[in-house]
Amino acid sequence: MIARLLCLGLLLVAAGCSEFDSFDATHTERLQTRPLYGQYYYLPEGRIHLTGKYAAPSWTVTVDVDLLADPAARFYFRPDNSFLDDVDDRITVNGKGLLDTATSATTSSSPPAALTIAQMSPVSVTLDAPGAAPEKASFNYSFDPFDADKADRVRQELAKLGLRMKMAPSLEKGPTRQPVYEKEGKYPGILFRPVVPVRFTFRVKDASALEEQQAQVCVPDPRTLLAFDMNRAPLIPRVAEVQFRDGILISSHVNKPSIGTAIITVPLQMIHTVFTGGL
Repeated sequence: MIARLLCLGLLLVAAGCSEFDSFDATHTERLQTRPLYGQYYYLPEGRIHLTGKYAAPSWTVTVDVDLLADPAARFYFRPDNSFLDDVDDRITVNGKGLLDTATSATTSSSPPAALTIAQMSPVSVTLDAPGAAPEKASFNYSFDPFDADKADRVRQELAKLGLRMKMAPSLEKGPTRQPVYEKEGKYPGILFRPVVPVRFTFRVKDASALEEQQAQVCVPDPRTLLAFDMNRAPLIPRVAEVQFRDGILISSHVNKPSIGTAIITVPLQMIHTVFTGGL
């Protein structure tokens, strides 16, 4: 009898696990040959949006980040529900195809707490520029911070207006670091790119270093791919919610019982399921 219960327990464990997976769908449409019950989403790429306006005797320079869908990084989310638990898996994307929220919860659990989405605001600096007015009274540039050539071209254009710009760190594109548990384009969880801070330093030509003004923004790093694991073990109530702004991870909330509680309660729940006809 005990051996049968152990075998049945192992079967329940295997059947009760639920997966929350993402599949690489950038270069293939193989998933469209099956009924779709998931959601496509893109990872973001950042573009620096640099604007400036001259009003004697100073420049006002604004640094902002435009977050766009990277057409070379499309993924497909597909949940595999648990045999034992009633679950509620949700994923929402915005009009750009970028992630807004991803939620995984057993319906017997409390709903995830409401989280406030912070806003990523542009940063402005003011530079005193005494002397003759520049040839142009404004500028508007957009470039990929990981494209050294384009960043250098923007630097040259600003120099023509009497402005100097430095960007640190100096970013360069490279091979993408994959999660160690990626297997044949399948990732356990929701994928995202961590952000990297970029600091811009501006000053007027011939001004001293003491007159430099700095602005810092964050951009998604295309060189790194991370996965937020949202899989669940059987019969263990668990709530996981991650929130994004334009695909940028800004908050996470995970609520699950302690390991000790799970060790005690899971066998009791399985035995209760067997003897009450829950199967």
